[in-house]
Amino acid sequence: MSAVVELHHIQKNYSQTTVLNDLTLTVPKGSVFGFVGKNGAGKTTTMRLILGLEPCDQGTITVLDQSIDFGHAYALGEIGYVPDVPTFYPYMTAQEYLSLCGKIGGMTTKQLAIQIPFLLEKVGLDLEKRKIKGFSRGMKQRLAIAQGLLGSPKLLICDEPTSALDPKGREEILNLLASLRQTTTVIFSTHILEDVERICDQIAILDQGKIVCQGAIAQLKEQHRRQEVKLQIPETQVELWQHALDRLSDPKLTVTQIQQQVRITYRMSTTEFFTWFLSFITEHQLRFDEYQLYTSSLEQLFLEVVK
Repeated sequence: MSAVVELHHIQKNYSQTTVLNDLTLTVPKGSVFGFVGKNGAGKTTTMRLILGLEPCDQGTITVLDQSIDFGHAYALGEIGYVPDVPTFYPYMTAQEYLSLCGKIGGMTTKQLAIQIPFLLEKVGLDLEKRKIKGFSRGMKQRLAIAQGLLGSPKLLICDEPTSALDPKGREEILNLLASLRQTTTVIFSTHILEDVERICDQIAILDQGKIVCQGAIAQLKEQHRRQEVKLQIPETQVELWQHALDRLSDPKLTVTQIQQQVRITYRMSTTEFFTWFLSFITEHQLRFDEYQLYTSSLEQLFLEVVK
């Protein structure tokens, strides 16, 4: 089995509003999978459909090769879930809360005695004796992840787990999620592109209810890479640059010049471009004060494919 989650041609409507439109999605086994979109794009709805918490109007969903249907989610024992706003019993300790959740989920006392200390240590709460009401937001998120990992699920779904955290709390949660990739496939739903670029290896971008881009991050960034150099040239060289650029006829190059700013877009390898560029400025005795090479980024990819 290479795919843990597969959604095919999913349609979801609320009254007269279409939330998901012909959505098809595959989550590879062993990946930290970034599920990205603007607020309101349909990410949470997709998560709820995978969990069997809502019916879809059309299409099929399988998790671990088992069909997921509303009210009959046969694979739920293999899925852990961290909601965007987890809630707790504030008068309990972390250990008491996990014990309650495990018993509700059908775990035995022996299983809980083994798993709870292990999970609390994994999320950094093993020495914490306070009641949950005294926890910070970051501590509560770590406890929510521990609860999601009870029973050793093969899939963990995290819905916006870092959205309300400070930078330190975000770093803690990201490091924790990244550490799970050896044993658990993680779906990481968020609109924070920096977080996705840091820990995810696969990504799907959701826009207006449709998947507009999906695949390995490195490959997608390369496919959508903006190959452009921006130059700031001396005022004394404006006419010299203009004269040299006017004589260019290479179809792989597109140039624009506005006074002292020059932009060159190229459709060739970066190595090939700089070989040409050095030869070009040497031949025409051109100089520049500074340059900026645009590099591939997830933000650039996102802005290109999202309307």
